[in-house]
Amino acid sequence: MPFFPLLFVLALEPFMQRVRDNDNLQGFRLPFHHYKVSAYADDVLFTLTDPLKSLPHVLKELRIFQTLSNFLINDTKSEAMGVGVTSDVYQALTDICPFRWTRNSLRYLGTTLTRSPRDLFAANYTPLLNTTLSELRKWHKPHISWLGRINYLKMTVLPKFLYVFQAVPVKIPRVYFQELKSGFLKFIWGTTCPRISYRDLTRPRDKGGLGLPHLESYYQAALLTRICDWSVSPPVKLWVALEQLAFQVPIASVPWQLASIRTLMTSPDHPTAPQLLRLWREVRSRPDLSPDISPLYPVSHNPDFPPGRQRPFLDIDPDGPYLHIARCYTDKDLSPLSLLAPRSVYTPFECFKYSQLTHFVTRLTSTLPLRSTLTVFE
Repeated sequence: MPFFPLLFVLALEPFMQRVRDNDNLQGFRLPFHHYKVSAYADDVLFTLTDPLKSLPHVLKELRIFQTLSNFLINDTKSEAMGVGVTSDVYQALTDICPFRWTRNSLRYLGTTLTRSPRDLFAANYTPLLNTTLSELRKWHKPHISWLGRINYLKMTVLPKFLYVFQAVPVKIPRVYFQELKSGFLKFIWGTTCPRISYRDLTRPRDKGGLGLPHLESYYQAALLTRICDWSVSPPVKLWVALEQLAFQVPIASVPWQLASIRTLMTSPDHPTAPQLLRLWREVRSRPDLSPDISPLYPVSHNPDFPPGRQRPFLDIDPDGPYLHIARCYTDKDLSPLSLLAPRSVYTPFECFKYSQLTHFVTRLTSTLPLRSTLTVFE
């Protein structure tokens, strides 16, 4: 393992901690985290919500760190972008900060961050497609075998797309992948007729194929990994807490909900979450994912079961961010009230709520079976 990158990270961490501890720097604050700064090696990204107050302190911290560590800041290569600021504030910021100010986008870690989320696809995926097709035309040499061309696509083209799929998980139209498929086939076969079907080319090698990357499947897989991140409680990755703001229910319960996507969300215009949920609901019926009704199906925080939205429901310990239906079952039957909420005496209202739960579960399982065991994915 290279030693110098680790030394650099250790040297940068005191600066990062000073930024986090500086109360004069105002970032995007949530109850569980204050998003001010993120860094990957020497690429540092600040997220400031009060730039007129915060920016001078950022520059001060940078100059102090530069003096102590000899870490030089290249102002001409450093970019800044004002989002949602007035023209007067924008002018004041450009006078304060010597960085190169951009109007609509800035580059960070190989991706383009745009002022509007709607522009993310055009700013990231369209240039990548054009560059890839141009490179494939340049590599169209007769001395490269078609097996060598497949390996070139696997080793050179696939990593570029996979990184963007994970970093910018926005909706990609089907025609985009059709253009990539056409470009791949022209690169492999040239002007000759294909000798192997595209389906066989993209089949894994251990199943008799040649392992040509099927980029649409990689895109879907990159999106579905986010389902796993949503389901972890408490969340491990910081961006999960940000996406929680897009939902009216706990994000850990979202993959197992059956209510409409619009009902679950606070903002249907979210750039990533609706697309991910639509894809998940298209593929979740596979036996190895989450067919039928999952044991993780929510009873509380469920738009389809309004009584469960009253907290807490029957004083049942949810053992997590929400009460799931498996918690209410014993073997294959709904647990009696005495097991769900043990106590000596029950009020009429508690008995009524249990009757509501019984009716809801009976109606729910009349159309779809309820599994008692989790799949490997779950």
